Amino acid sequence: GKTWDAIVDNEDFLSRVIGGATTDRPASVTKQLLAQMLEINMVEVADGLVNNAAETADSAEDNQFICDEGMLLYYKPARPGLRTPSAGYTFAWKGLMGSAVEGTGINTFDMPHLKSKRIEIEDSFSHKVVSAEMGTFISNTI
Repeated sequence: GKTWDAIVDNEDFLSRVIGGATTDRPASVTKQLLAQMLEINMVEVADGLVNNAAETADSAEDNQFICDEGMLLYYKPARPGLRTPSAGYTFAWKGLMGSAVEGTGINTFDMPHLKSKRIEIEDSFSHKVVSAEMGTFISNTI
């Protein structure tokens, strides 16, 4: 999104990265490098898109970033645990017929009249904030 683009194009940030660059090994801005510079474990970039165009046959695409100008900073433990603090957890539902431990079930159906096979995937999970104090969303980062 725009926040990541602004960071990797920022002159102050680039001046720190370019210091060790050579013509054979030019400076490369990565999420891992930014995480190291900020002294955090991981950086993820929200780069999902949504097409906001009208749902008609002749409408042109209108793709926009879902999270355009913002960032989420939160604590995530290395491993989840019953008494382990975290900003949030993903809970898988139990009891969905045919689902695996993660709450995902896959069914396939032969469709001979179409000479094909239909594959359906069901997910049964819920993302929950369990400690709002362990994370914050920063809007208008640019």
